[in-house]
Amino acid sequence: MAAHWKNILVPIDFTDHSVVALERGLSLAEKLGSRLHVLHAAHDPTELPGFPENKKSGEKVAQKVEEATKKRFDAFLEECKLTKAAKAAKVEVKPHLRSGNPLRVILETITEVEADLVIIGARGQTDLSHLLLGSQAQRILQLVSVPVMVVKATPKKRDK
Repeated sequence: MAAHWKNILVPIDFTDHSVVALERGLSLAEKLGSRLHVLHAAHDPTELPGFPENKKSGEKVAQKVEEATKKRFDAFLEECKLTKAAKAAKVEVKPHLRSGNPLRVILETITEVEADLVIIGARGQTDLSHLLLGSQAQRILQLVSVPVMVVKATPKKRDK
């Protein structure tokens, strides 16, 4: 009997390895009738050393970073043709763009969306230290109580 995963979470970082993880997530979501959650956890610029101490100036910079990240997130999903593929596969896709420490954001999102499975892409190395999210991925593997699928594959070249 196959596991019933209602919510699949795929954290992405805009790399080709993210594309592979999204493809696997979409395929599984279609087969299992799951909802696909796509998450990009952007570093919060206000948490970085040297960020402007002037509150008004800092807020403007943070807002510009947030807007640029949103555009990149939307463009990445469009470039992957995720919306079109999900519609054809009859899979509900929920995009999540969050700001903050990526590990913390991923862990919070797992709980928030009640993820039953997390899929992350790997660079194709044999050592876990070379995962898509590096040491963050290792921490995810250690800290989560849900299954984590590490997709290790050669990504397809995207049309530019």
